[in-house]
Amino acid sequence: MDRIVVDPAVMGGVPCLRGTRVPVVTITGLLAENVSIEAVLEQYPQLTVPDVNACQAFIEHLIRGRSGTPLPGLTIRELVSQLTWRVLGPLKGRAKSVLDWAGLRGEPPTTIEDAARRYFVTPNAVKHRIRRVAAAGAQLPLTDNLVAELLGPPLSGGNSVTHRRCIHLLGVETRTPRGK
Repeated sequence: MDRIVVDPAVMGGVPCLRGTRVPVVTITGLLAENVSIEAVLEQYPQLTVPDVNACQAFIEHLIRGRSGTPLPGLTIRELVSQLTWRVLGPLKGRAKSVLDWAGLRGEPPTTIEDAARRYFVTPNAVKHRIRRVAAAGAQLPLTDNLVAELLGPPLSGGNSVTHRRCIHLLGVETRTPRGK
């Protein structure tokens, strides 16, 4: 995984191949469309076969072990909202507190403390709800399109904090491990 970097100064923090501005999701997207490795290397001559293999390994690492029941959401926002309602249910604003924190209820994301005050619970209760959703999210199967949306920049007009919080709630780790 040392070939993949996540640097906020390069492509807005989208995982890219080291020393390039080529996003991992671009390469894996081509491969998912049955473009051969040779054709990918023709399009991106600065890459090598090990670079392409690293992209595939990175994506496989992200989706490995996701054996939960799929949800019908077609976008990350839809999926996280459906997941939150599935895990927490409608009682006492449980799901709403997490959706408010993530910025998925039509308003900008709030702090954990603000969400707690709004629903008359402690900040620890909101943190616990977030952890429950993230644990379930880590098991949720993701389509190639959803992975591409996760790894890409926030959609136009989208809030970067909401995007990062959705990534967190789906249990996806986009940071690469640092060398020892």
